[in-house]
Amino acid sequence: MGFMSQLVVFVLVWWIVFFMMLPWRYTPNTQRQAGEDPGAPQQAFIAKKMLITTIITLPLWFGAVSYLKTVNFADPASLGQIDPTFCKTPPCP
Repeated sequence: MGFMSQLVVFVLVWWIVFFMMLPWRYTPNTQRQAGEDPGAPQQAFIAKKMLITTIITLPLWFGAVSYLKTVNFADPASLGQIDPTFCKTPPCP
């Protein structure tokens, strides 16, 4: 798995986690002015949510990349199994 593939996996996981973080600490704006969206939050905390998203994404990304490196995509029958050449100690499952 190359660098660009790993980067794409990171971005996809990051965006999924970020969209799950958006409703976190949502408080509706009760003192809105004319022309503002009634569903807009008082404070968005976007920078904090981006930082927390990155912290959550790193272990998820590492696990996904580790799994994708061990799967043999050339053999469709073994997609749920770990590549036997990856094992360091015999017997391999």
